[in-house]
Amino acid sequence: MDSRSSVPSSLSHQFITIDRGDPKFESYVSGKFSKRQRALPVRSLNPGREKQLLTFQISSFEQITRPHFGIVLLYLFRWSWVSLVLAPVMVLALYLESQSISFGLRDLLSVVTSLLFAFGGAFMMDDYYDHMSGMDISSRHRGSQVIQNGWMTARQVQLFSYGSLFLALILGTPLLLEKGELLWLPVALAAAAILGYSYKGRGFKYQGWGDFWLFLCFGPILMLALQKLFINAYHLELLAMSVPLGWATVLVLQSRQFSNIMYDESVGKKTFVARLGFDRAHRFIKTSLSVCLLIFLGLYMFFHPFYHWGWAAGVICVVVVAMRRLHRIHSPLSSSMANLYRLFLFVQISMMVAMCLPYLISILGRWL
Repeated sequence: MDSRSSVPSSLSHQFITIDRGDPKFESYVSGKFSKRQRALPVRSLNPGREKQLLTFQISSFEQITRPHFGIVLLYLFRWSWVSLVLAPVMVLALYLESQSISFGLRDLLSVVTSLLFAFGGAFMMDDYYDHMSGMDISSRHRGSQVIQNGWMTARQVQLFSYGSLFLALILGTPLLLEKGELLWLPVALAAAAILGYSYKGRGFKYQGWGDFWLFLCFGPILMLALQKLFINAYHLELLAMSVPLGWATVLVLQSRQFSNIMYDESVGKKTFVARLGFDRAHRFIKTSLSVCLLIFLGLYMFFHPFYHWGWAAGVICVVVVAMRRLHRIHSPLSSSMANLYRLFLFVQISMMVAMCLPYLISILGRWL
C-alpha cells in the first residue's frame, strides 16, 4: 500500500509505506495522524532503507498490549540508569556527614528530584529525536522502545520531556537564586551538554566528542556544582573521586554504543564508538576500562587508610568479569554483546558503593 492509501478505523491492522518526503510522513511517525490508532514502525532487514521509506503497522489503541502507566514512566526515566546521576550526590552527602559538615536536607531532596527530572527529560528528548530521525526503529536495543512499542506516541513523549524539564527548572531555580551567581555557570554547561547530546539527531553524541562533555557533566562539573550548592567550598577528595565516577558513567554509554555498533554504522549514526569501528572500539573500551580502574584504585588508596582498601575488591571483581566478557567478543554479531552495558553499569555502581562505604562506616561509628 502506498502513501496515498487511507486508513479506515474499521480495520484492525493495516500496513502503509510512506516516503520521508511525503507531507503525511511526520504525522504518522509522530503519532498525530489519529487519536484512536497507533502507527507502529515495522523493522526492516535493511536499516538503510529507513532513510527513505518507512512501513507502519496501523493498529487500534485497544489492540496494543501496554504495561501499567507507572511502568511506562519507569522505562522513559531509564530507572535502571538512575545511579549515573545519583552517584555523585550520594558520595557528596555521605562525605559531608562523615566530616560533620552540615548541609540542608531540604536542599538535598530538591537537588535529587531536580536532577531526576532533568535526567528523565533528557532521555525522553533523546527517545523522541532518535525516533523521528529513524535511529531507534530497526534496533530493539536502542532507547526505551516506548514509542516503537506503541505505548505512547512520539508527540506524547516529547510533551512529557518538556514537562519533566520544566519541573526540573521549577525545583532547581530557587536553589540557584539562593546560592549565588557562580553556580549558574556549571549548571548552564551541564544543561547545554545534556540537552544537546542528541538534539534533533545532530547532537554532541553524533559529533564524536559528546562523550567527553558527558564525562565532565556527570563527573567534575556536577561535583563542583554540588559542593558550591551545599557548602560553598571545594574538597579535593570529592573532586578527585568524581573523575573515575564520571569516567565509568561514560563507559556505560559507550558499551551500549558498542553493542549497537553494526546497526549504527549501517544507518550512518556517527557516535564516537561507531567512528572508531569495531576493532579499534573494542581495544579502546578495554583500555579505557583498565585505565579507569587504575585511576580509581590509585585515588582510593591515596584518600583512604589501608583498612578500607578491601572495599575496592568488589570493583576489581566486576571489572574482571567485564573484561572476560569483552575478551569473548570477536565480532559485532557475538552473543556476548547482549546486555554488555549492564556489566558496565555494575562497574559504575560498585565504584559508587566502594566510595560510599568508608564514609558510611565513619558515620555509623560516630552514631554508635
